[in-house]
Amino acid sequence: MKVKLELSLPEEYFEYDDIENLWEWGVRRVNSTLIVDSGAFNIDKPITLEKINDSFSSIIEKKSDNEIFNWIRDVMRACDQYYVENIQHLDGGNFILNHSIIDISLLKDDEVIESDSSSLNDLIFLSADEIIEEEDEVVEEKTNKNLDKQIETIFSLKTLEMLKRNKEVDLEILEDIYSNEERDEQFERDDEWDEWDWWDALAHQKNVNKVFGAQNKYVWKDVLFSFPDTAKIIAKNSWINEDLLHQVLIFGKELRGDEKQSEYIKKLGYRIEELAYANPVFPKLRTKILDSGEDFYQFMMKDEKQRDNYYPILLENPNIPIDVLEELVDNHNYLEAMKHKVYIDSLKNENSEFNIKISLKGIGNELCQDFLKHEDYEEFEKNYDDWDTFCRDKLGLDGYFEFNKAAHLTGLTNEQASIKFEINKKIIFNGNYFDLQKELFEDDFQNNKNVSKNYGKHILSQKENKFLITTRTFENFEVSQNFTTKEFEFHKFGFIVASSDELGYGTDYGDFILGLIYEGEEFYLEYPGGVGIVEQLNKE
Repeated sequence: MKVKLELSLPEEYFEYDDIENLWEWGVRRVNSTLIVDSGAFNIDKPITLEKINDSFSSIIEKKSDNEIFNWIRDVMRACDQYYVENIQHLDGGNFILNHSIIDISLLKDDEVIESDSSSLNDLIFLSADEIIEEEDEVVEEKTNKNLDKQIETIFSLKTLEMLKRNKEVDLEILEDIYSNEERDEQFERDDEWDEWDWWDALAHQKNVNKVFGAQNKYVWKDVLFSFPDTAKIIAKNSWINEDLLHQVLIFGKELRGDEKQSEYIKKLGYRIEELAYANPVFPKLRTKILDSGEDFYQFMMKDEKQRDNYYPILLENPNIPIDVLEELVDNHNYLEAMKHKVYIDSLKNENSEFNIKISLKGIGNELCQDFLKHEDYEEFEKNYDDWDTFCRDKLGLDGYFEFNKAAHLTGLTNEQASIKFEINKKIIFNGNYFDLQKELFEDDFQNNKNVSKNYGKHILSQKENKFLITTRTFENFEVSQNFTTKEFEFHKFGFIVASSDELGYGTDYGDFILGLIYEGEEFYLEYPGGVGIVEQLNKE
């Protein structure tokens, strides 16, 4: 029996050029499909897909020396040289691990008798680097031992593969490869590989600044002119110095400013600039970019249109100066700056803690639901003006708040709540629920926890001879909750909510905010109950 293994990506991914290139030159260059004998999985009969899945995971995890592991390793090795900017900023190897689908089929006489599909990352629990790291060590060791050999030996496919995978190759090795006078002749002689690959491999190295010494500027100017895509790799390299980053930034500006260039080249120029702005080294250039010597951040901040165009890009930099962030927040109410880790960290107190205070206020409700016989409801309408009195005198309850066997909850709804968010007494937000969601969170509150089932139940059909009675108070609520954390990230925050349309017969009276949640820890708000006056009564 044969087993067919086939990798694929969602069709919509191929709308993006970088993913299409990754697939063509990474996966397909190795092979997107592998057919092996079932014996390669070393499993007992009967052969089942479940056994194959388990064995596949074990083979990769143990880095077994067989054709299955070698196939995955070769794919990771081929893809690792590429970087995916669309969908997810990730190296090619780990992108394939995270996003590809593997179809596993049992074949008998070349006919598929059973098949199943899984996400590759459900079967492989190693990173791309972990899959190929042993090979890295072996290749680097061999390369080190052969430093004294001719340049033809150093210029080998194994050396190139090592350079692609290992970003911290010794400077001595790099100089021997890239500073040798025979380099250009070797490039012209060999047709096994593209010169572009060699420059890309150098561009991501830790020691890229040092390879050409004082000649750096002139060498890279020629290289980038011939291989402009290489500039993207240099721009992402966090080890480069400010001089090389400045050179790459200038190159990007030249590309996108040249009207004679193709649209692809112009877009490439913009992308190189964006990557340079996001490089951790960039803040060192703040007074070196403009010919006037003016601070680049301040210059871009002056004009509102310019500020809104540039700062979403500049804020991607992990090292953006705190003075810039503070000015954006204090003078321009720039909420994206407020969310930046550098700004958040600056709010830590002397104990390196974050004291978080969330305050909510507004007109809220106490909502109660229960069933009442038709004749009792008729008596209420005829003889009573006040629901609370009716509950006491007729139903024998302590008040309206005990008429709650179907549902009972108290709080502000998301539409009613005014919310103030403070970190160590600094107000970072003051507004409504939906603005909080829009301004401080990229998506909906994904951490929100729905606890509706704890406060009532959805009733599928009416009870005979009974009405579902819903009563609501309208009260001014003002509540707050404090908590302390060593690290704070907005995306870990959410609300505890209960939805009224999941109670009773599904009538929507709002989504009630009952508490807060941060990194899984729950904090319930203390709303007063049983002290209001019923101002709205509905029957169903």
